[in-house]
Amino acid sequence: MKKFFNYLFKLLIIVVLTLYFLEFAYSYVYQNGKPRNKVSYLLAQENENIDYIFIGSSRVDNGVDPIVISRKTGKTALNLGIQGAIIDDYLLILKLIDKQNIDVEKIFIQIDYVYNYENYSDIINSMLIPYINDPLIYNELQVRQPDIWRLKNIPFYKYMLFDYRIGFREFFSTLIRKEPRIALESGYYPLYNQLPRSGELPMSIPGSNKAFEKIKEIVSKNNWDVIYYTAPICDEIKNRDYLIKLKTKIPELINLADVFKGKPEYFHDCVHLLDSGAKAFTEIMIEKFIYQEENNE
Repeated sequence: MKKFFNYLFKLLIIVVLTLYFLEFAYSYVYQNGKPRNKVSYLLAQENENIDYIFIGSSRVDNGVDPIVISRKTGKTALNLGIQGAIIDDYLLILKLIDKQNIDVEKIFIQIDYVYNYENYSDIINSMLIPYINDPLIYNELQVRQPDIWRLKNIPFYKYMLFDYRIGFREFFSTLIRKEPRIALESGYYPLYNQLPRSGELPMSIPGSNKAFEKIKEIVSKNNWDVIYYTAPICDEIKNRDYLIKLKTKIPELINLADVFKGKPEYFHDCVHLLDSGAKAFTEIMIEKFIYQEENNE
């Protein structure tokens, strides 16, 4: 029996040491390897200058092409739209821009039905996990993850919990410096196929959104020039009066929902643009917010 317990003890030691080794290896590779998502890319941009930054959900990710901006204006632009992101996640991106001391001329923030949601994107949570020892990110995860103590203190637990996003496959891709599916230098992910167009906006709107109020605070603190806008939606979408209600909550909001009215060929589905639509919309943004303002100076 004594030999049996000695064997179990040795096995336990081996398992614990292996978990610590894997914890170190995964964290080192993710923190020092080639960025493969927009959070890791942003955390590699300390003290950089980026003229125009776009923040939002997939409607930004698939809807604004910074390369068009750079070619037409000669200025730098970065698409930080993230699939599934909502306003709490926008706030996080702004905090990271502040943390990284990025000098930015203008920030564009997409606001629409996300105003109705107060929660956190699981996708972004997984992107934060390798940086849990950073004070700002730890504080953010404290709010986002109820099991924060286990994530921080149990070796390799966080990578097992988020294995479906940052498991061995993603670890190995980062290790061998495999290119991500998105060119992170621009951040734009194009769509090419059309889907049926249908959908609806919310029928009601909440009295306020706490995360949006915090966004206004950090914008004021940093004296950022911010444009809040609503991206294009298709003609078929229902409950369009939601946008009128949203304008009462955010008077400075610029409604671009109807810029492609009668142009279904630009839409992937009712709320996402095809590549042709994204490039056309980016041209509109340039004319409205870059050339026009430069001419007014």
